[in-house]
Amino acid sequence: MMNKREFLAGAAAVAAAAAGRAGWASQVHDVDLVIYNERYADARAFAQVHADRGVAVLPVEGDAGVLWYSKVRAMVRGGKLRIAGVGTHTDHFILQTLGRESGMKVRSATRLKVSHDGPGLVSWVMS
Repeated sequence: MMNKREFLAGAAAVAAAAAGRAGWASQVHDVDLVIYNERYADARAFAQVHADRGVAVLPVEGDAGVLWYSKVRAMVRGGKLRIAGVGTHTDHFILQTLGRESGMKVRSATRLKVSHDGPGLVSWVMS
């Protein structure tokens, strides 16, 4: 049976998750592409807000480097100039490094307070 402390902690986590997902609407970027780490609800919510507005979205699918070389690099060469994303620090580092090779720069990056126990996430925009 759940005790009062566990109940309150769970309720707070649910409320924070709902508030975080609702808050993405105010963080919509004018971008051509969104990359997100699909393992995390906060990143999926960020991507969904953009997808609902017609922006192309791509999940990391476990390896940001493979994603870059298999899909994103061609999009950048084809004119996809502004990319936003939410992922782990590793996802961000890899995409930032590979983007730099294509002349892109990170314009903003923010550590996110997230509602899960996994690694911290980063929200970023590069062009």
